[in-house]
Amino acid sequence: MRKFDAELTKDIIFPNEKILNKSPEELFSDKIKQEIMYTKIKNLCKVNPELEEPLNQRMIFDGLAEFIREHILAVGKEQAIKDFQTGLNF
Repeated sequence: MRKFDAELTKDIIFPNEKILNKSPEELFSDKIKQEIMYTKIKNLCKVNPELEEPLNQRMIFDGLAEFIREHILAVGKEQAIKDFQTGLNF
């Protein structure tokens, strides 16, 4: 499992241009690879139950980071920051 740190989070939320300009085929391929990785780790969880909690955290983190990235791409960084600040204030 990867460690959760500021650099990893920055790379997921604000990817470089090469990642942003991937074709739909490349994005789909990446999604399949990620799902295969999760499936392999889930199978390992049957042998070592201690891996289950980090896997669940990783999946939640990846999903949240993907949502934030999509929102930033849709509305821009400044508006996204305002939106998330408003959400946190609730």
